[in-house]
Amino acid sequence: SSKAGESSDDLLEITDEEKTIIYRIKRMFKGNKEDEKMTTKQRLAKMGLSALLSYGWVSNMSYSVSVSLAWYGFSKKTGLSPLAPGQRKPFLAVYAGFYVFNNFVRPIRVALAIGVT
Repeated sequence: SSKAGESSDDLLEITDEEKTIIYRIKRMFKGNKEDEKMTTKQRLAKMGLSALLSYGWVSNMSYSVSVSLAWYGFSKKTGLSPLAPGQRKPFLAVYAGFYVFNNFVRPIRVALAIGVT
């Protein structure tokens, strides 16, 4: 029995499993019956602006942490700020390692963005 004015969609309940990030990531790659013929790119497009904004946030946070860690590591090792005269190139060499690492973990950033969408 349903109340007047309630649609069948209002009566559907979301399980605890469906709220988890892991479930969302699995669903993104597995899809559902209507999404079986869609590519990952098409699925992301279907998610729309929220997926794009989520990826931007996750990616920016990842690079912010990388710069912070590179700065801290460089300062700890040399005892100097990367802003000190003559320290730019050595700092960029340290940061380059973090940059390369960030590019290898891009699929993880995409999965996180989908999870928070």
